[in-house]
Amino acid sequence: MSDGLDPGSGAGQTHVKRAVADDCAEFALPLIDRWAGWLANPRARDPQTGHWWSWVGGPAAYAYPEATAWVVQSIAQLRDHKHLFSHSPQVADLIALGDNAAATLAQCAQAGFLQRHGRGYAFDTAVGLASLLAWNPHHPAIVDLRRGLDAFLTERHAVVGGPRWGESQRGHRWSAVWGPHLAWLAIPLRKLGETQLALTVAAQVRTDHAALPDYAHALAYACEGQAAVADLDPQARQWLDLGLARLAEQADRAGVRADRRQPSPLRADATAQAIALAAQWQGRSPPTHSNSPPKSPRAPIWDADQEARGLTTEAYLCTPQGGKRRSDAEMRPKRGIAAQWPTLSSLAALTTISGAVRYEPGSPCANTWCTAMAIDAALAVLNASADDGTGGRA
Repeated sequence: MSDGLDPGSGAGQTHVKRAVADDCAEFALPLIDRWAGWLANPRARDPQTGHWWSWVGGPAAYAYPEATAWVVQSIAQLRDHKHLFSHSPQVADLIALGDNAAATLAQCAQAGFLQRHGRGYAFDTAVGLASLLAWNPHHPAIVDLRRGLDAFLTERHAVVGGPRWGESQRGHRWSAVWGPHLAWLAIPLRKLGETQLALTVAAQVRTDHAALPDYAHALAYACEGQAAVADLDPQARQWLDLGLARLAEQADRAGVRADRRQPSPLRADATAQAIALAAQWQGRSPPTHSNSPPKSPRAPIWDADQEARGLTTEAYLCTPQGGKRRSDAEMRPKRGIAAQWPTLSSLAALTTISGAVRYEPGSPCANTWCTAMAIDAALAVLNASADDGTGGRA
C-alpha cells in the first residue's frame, strides 16, 4: 500500500475519468509542491560536499553530482514557471538553493567532468552541462564541462579509463560503455548552438548501436537524445519512433517496467521520462506511419496498436540508419502493444509521505534523481496541457 497520494480514491470515478483528471494542473501542482519540498529539505543533501544524496533511507547512499545536476535542472524549470507557484513556500525554498547548487556543480567542473565513485562519466558531464546552461547560460563552469565533453567524444568512451567503442565491454554496466544512452549528449550541444555536432553525435550513436536497449532507463535517455535533433534529422525521428514504441511495450497505466527481457519491477525514473516524452511530443507532427497525433497529453503519444502495425510495414523495412533490414527481429515491436501510457498518478503512487519518489514499489529509498525527474515530467505535462488547451496554466 502506497503512503503517497491516492488520486483514484474518489467514489464512482471511472478509469477514463481518472485518466482525464490525472494530469491537469489541479493534480500536478500539489505533487510538484510535495516533490520540491522534499528536495529542499537539508536532509536530502550531504552537508560536507553540498551535493544531493543519491537517495535517503536506503543502503550505501552517496553524494551524487549527477543527482545534483538533475535537481539544478528542475530548479531552473521551476524558476521559469514560478508564476504557477507564487503561493508555494516549498518551491520557493528549492529555487533559493539554485545558485549554491550550481556552485557545487562548478567545483566538479574544474576536473572537466562529473564523477561517480571517483570516475568521470560522459553522461553525467552532459547532464551537468545541460543543467548549468538551464540555470545560467553564462556560468563560467560551462567552458570546463564543454571541454571535458570533447575528450569523451574524441575517445568514444563513456567513462574515464573505461572501454572505448569497439573494445570488449564484457563485465561493464550499461552506463560505463559507449551505448545508445549517450545520444543524450546531443541535448547540451544543441542548447549551446552546436547543432551540427549534436546531429553528428546522435547519428554516430545510431550507427554504433542499431539495436534498441532493453533496459527502459537507458532507452528513455536514448529517446531524449534523439528527440533533441528529431526536428532536423528524419533518421533520428525514425529511431525515436521505434524507441517510443519499445517503451510502450514496457509501459502501462502503473508505470514503465525496468527491463523487457525478464519480469522486472516498475521504475520511477523511466516512468517519469516516458511521461515527459509523451507530453513533449503529443502536439508535434506525428510519425510518418501514423495518421494523426493525439490531442491529449494524458493518452499514449499515438495509438500503440496502430503504431505496432505501422512499424511492421513502413518503419520496420528500414534500419534507423536508413539501410534495408533483413533479420533484425530483435528490433521488431510485438503486435498488440498495450494502449496505455503512464500518467502522473503513476508517480503519485510512488511518492512517500515526506514527498520523495521511490525508485520502485516497495523500495526503502527516497530517490533524488527520480524526484527531480518527476518534477520535470509534471512541468512537461503542464506545458503540453497549456499548448493543447486542456487545463494547464503554464
